[in-house]
Amino acid sequence: NNDGGGTSGDSSTTGNTLFGYSINDMDVGSHNNTLIGHKVAGGGTHADMRDNVAVGTLSLYAISSGDENTAIGKNSLSAITTGSYNTAVGSNSLVTENDGTTTTAVGYASLNKQNTSSAAASNNTAVGANAGYYNVTGTGNTLIGTNSGIGAETESHSNNTAVGLNTLRVIETGSENVSIGKDSMYDANTASGVVAV
Repeated sequence: NNDGGGTSGDSSTTGNTLFGYSINDMDVGSHNNTLIGHKVAGGGTHADMRDNVAVGTLSLYAISSGDENTAIGKNSLSAITTGSYNTAVGSNSLVTENDGTTTTAVGYASLNKQNTSSAAASNNTAVGANAGYYNVTGTGNTLIGTNSGIGAETESHSNNTAVGLNTLRVIETGSENVSIGKDSMYDANTASGVVAV
């Protein structure tokens, strides 16, 4: 434990648990963080960050003042600085987001390119390897299944629900679709308001 925030020793008031190379000290306002792994939170300023959990090389790497984030897996949530209430589980999940809030990404590279560039809630949920991979600024999506809602480079889609392997796989700008079942709406890149079961 190399926590330098708050009071030290047996009377420490910070509740921080730090274990790993180049994590760096917490400031006095950073409390109740659990950071485990090589360079976890190692590039951030640690300015009043609270209640974060990060496990895995470079997870939460750039964190500064974000609160109540959970990052499990190599590079998960590695760009987040001030964003809060995000959950990323899986290597390379949610790696680009820096300010956004209220996103859940579970699975290898899920929501990999998301970066809302604001503190507003994205309300995206992606579960499955590569789910929502290319979605950049789209919000309100629920994508469940490997490769669901992968999308296309630099494109964004919002308010879609996709459940199943490869559902809405090539979606670009379409919105408010409901797609359920393997390969459902696979090629629907700009469709909106469609229900396919």
